[in-house]
Amino acid sequence: MAKFHGKNVRAYIDGVDISGYTNTVNIEQSADTVDVSAFGSANKEYVVGLYDSKATHSGFFDDTADVGSTILANRIGSSVNFMMLMGTSPGQYGFAGSAELENSYSVNSSIGGAITHKVALSNSGTQGIDPTFTIASRGTIGAAGTTASVTTTPSSVAGGRAYIQNFGSYGLPAGQAQGALGTVFLIGAADAAFTSGTAVIAAFGSQGTAPSASGMPFTGTAQFMKLLQGGGTFRPQVAVAVDLN
Repeated sequence: MAKFHGKNVRAYIDGVDISGYTNTVNIEQSADTVDVSAFGSANKEYVVGLYDSKATHSGFFDDTADVGSTILANRIGSSVNFMMLMGTSPGQYGFAGSAELENSYSVNSSIGGAITHKVALSNSGTQGIDPTFTIASRGTIGAAGTTASVTTTPSSVAGGRAYIQNFGSYGLPAGQAQGALGTVFLIGAADAAFTSGTAVIAAFGSQGTAPSASGMPFTGTAQFMKLLQGGGTFRPQVAVAVDLN
């Protein structure tokens, strides 16, 4: 069993790396329990009700327009693509939210300390926060390129959900029009020795300038997965949650 140090944690919101402005992340997953005990019950009886998920993250305030706290302030009341990783290498554990609602944003300051911010995200009726593992970790993949295979232990044939934060160069070579960009495929097979295009299980679609795709469902998973880039180039952070039943 591996142990992790917090220095390796990374956090992303809608394709923006907020790790350099974040020093605390908290994930909470829960399920309602409903008492269904009756007169004939020998002991208390419960059934599981609705699931819920919450995430909070906090750190240091920064007013840069396209990074840091300004990104977070502009998303209050909106659903965001949230990703938190405990390690930076493919195969590492983490969490991702399919459409978490940013319902709280606050800024705090004191005469004796730095200005800080805090954000709270809540499940907004979607899948919520998924435990995930990392397929790709911000390495550049060129046209028709693939990542290395990553084992999806424990493996599953029940499908799951995929999350992408795209930090790439999204487009075609200089001088060509944007728009007809490559598709990002999630592919899989029973073993690590598989070729590009084998068992395509999800497609993220043309990324264009869109920073992320969230909670994309897929079916037919195998024990090993990797990404296939159909054209252009991109620098992805991709995490996958597999269904075990």
